[in-house]
Amino acid sequence: MERQRYLDFLDPIHIVWRKGTVDDPYLDRVEIVPVINQRVILSEIPDKLNKVKIPFLKEVNYTQYINNYLKEDEYYVDYSNGIIVFHNSQEEKTMSLEYKGRGLIMYPSSRIYHADENGDIDKTLADIANDLLDRLKELEEENSDLTGLKIELTKAIDDANINSDYLLSVIEEAQLSIQLVENAYKTTQIVYRPYVDTYDDIAIEYPYPNIGWAVQVYNTGIRYRWDGIDWIPIDILGGGMSNANEFIDGLMSNEDYIKLNDINKDVDTRVIVFVIPGEVLAGIQSPHIAFPFDGIIEKIDASLSKKGTSETVVRVEKSNDYSIWNTITENHVQIDSQEHFDNGLHTIIDDEVIAGDIFRLYIPLSGNVSNLTLNIKIKI
Repeated sequence: MERQRYLDFLDPIHIVWRKGTVDDPYLDRVEIVPVINQRVILSEIPDKLNKVKIPFLKEVNYTQYINNYLKEDEYYVDYSNGIIVFHNSQEEKTMSLEYKGRGLIMYPSSRIYHADENGDIDKTLADIANDLLDRLKELEEENSDLTGLKIELTKAIDDANINSDYLLSVIEEAQLSIQLVENAYKTTQIVYRPYVDTYDDIAIEYPYPNIGWAVQVYNTGIRYRWDGIDWIPIDILGGGMSNANEFIDGLMSNEDYIKLNDINKDVDTRVIVFVIPGEVLAGIQSPHIAFPFDGIIEKIDASLSKKGTSETVVRVEKSNDYSIWNTITENHVQIDSQEHFDNGLHTIIDDEVIAGDIFRLYIPLSGNVSNLTLNIKIKI
């Protein structure tokens, strides 16, 4: 499909709001849904005054959410779009949610898109739906073929004119077609589970996996999926992007490549570069980087290749034992919506680096962004 056609959409966004009056009251809703990827999306936009009530859990406000980790019994509600975020211990648990529905924001399928690894528009939801309809037609044709085989088999038995070898062949073909349809369904399901340190730790951490569970191994970056028999490698962190050079972006921007290529080996400044390729999700990020020298942090900056629909907040943390982590800035690094670069309002309050200190990134809030790069400049 040509990219130009995405510039000509005319489908409107439909917004249906209730007034919350006696004549047009908010609708009482109770939903029982599972937590997937630490999130639940409500059927309607909830009323903030009446809150979203979940038994045995307590709600935190926006300030608490972006400045602290969610505890096991806490959750955060985005009342602008009806999304609820939970602690990772609640993953796959079924929640009972009670709230008052204000109405719906309905987007046409032609305006919901999927972007490729370079951030270019690949397909819309309408295109994906059409592809699924085409596949469904193919499956219906396969089913029709199976029905024809069964009719042919019945007639052959009635007439007693078919030999046993041909009969077995027809049965095997029918069974194979059914198995292919079942396998096509099983191989499309993916449920992401928390990462482990090594491949051997997968069997220890997940001894009884379900089909579709996907786990990433920390020391290799490879993500494995359980197909019902084995853990199959399906992708690798950074494997879908090429290396950068002086002309194009890759796992880092070409501007950063040129700067790094020109650094003299005898200078007294080093740079820790964090690169998160693809979609940036909230939570603790990989990798954790140990710095081998004593030094002073001079500057921290961040950038995105894809602008976000809302602000993205990054907390830079430091530790010397992998257990206690301290934030090194007074304000978190923040990239505002529709911006490529951070706003520069963060202040470094813990600038001392001791050889062996470990650095990591924690993202409490992601604004639907891709390809994050964060640099820590250290004078040694």
